[in-house]
Amino acid sequence: MMRVGTDKPDFTLVLLDIEHFKKVDDNFGHLLGDKFICFVGGIIKKCVKGKDLESRYGGEEFTILLPDTDHRDALVVAENIRATTESGKLVRSDTRKLIGTITASLKWLSISRASPTKNSSPAPMMPSTMPRATVATRSPAKPMS
Repeated sequence: MMRVGTDKPDFTLVLLDIEHFKKVDDNFGHLLGDKFICFVGGIIKKCVKGKDLESRYGGEEFTILLPDTDHRDALVVAENIRATTESGKLVRSDTRKLIGTITASLKWLSISRASPTKNSSPAPMMPSTMPRATVATRSPAKPMS
């Protein structure tokens, strides 16, 4: 989202961690673990658009870079990813028996490069030329608000 009166866009970096992935990998094997990772990656890919960039960061972690996105819009994207991921069901292909559900924790950092307006000022001790940051976290226990 571009701020009015500036050509410096906001951006947000979202970090997603699949909860309890090691249990899935240990109990059901690496082949199922790999399918699990691909499933979550596919959800993320469907939830982002345009210039957004998603990548696998580590074993069960993903990063999503949301250019031109402030923290409010990032919240919408992150909640969509979380809800879609957590609505997924892990089932055995041979018996169709439910193995479990998928939960994920999300953290994000939003950087605003917009200049302060007449009625606002940067945080104390922060030069007005530095970007402003908003950090948020979300655990799988309850929806974000």
